[in-house]
Amino acid sequence: MKKFTAGDRVVATNTDLSAPLCGPMNSNGHQFIFPDGELQEGIVYHVASVSRSRDGHQGLKLTGLRIHWAGREIPWNSSRFRMIKSSESCVRRIAKNHSEP
Repeated sequence: MKKFTAGDRVVATNTDLSAPLCGPMNSNGHQFIFPDGELQEGIVYHVASVSRSRDGHQGLKLTGLRIHWAGREIPWNSSRFRMIKSSESCVRRIAKNHSEP
């Protein structure tokens, strides 16, 4: 399994947001909110922080792309992403900042 660290650059390999890959426990009745827009293919995202996920993957908080559930920010599942090499050419880069609640 790939290991991510804060500061990595990633691109999405799975942008299907119809269901969470590993949502919070008891996620029924709450909607996921994407205050900065939805995950997109071909955009380079910056990994701000990394945590453990209960499905064995990692949770990634990305600069400028938050996901909220039940009023709090939660991480993206790392299985949706792949790291990019510094020499790899990619399309657009996310550079928006967001303020932490």
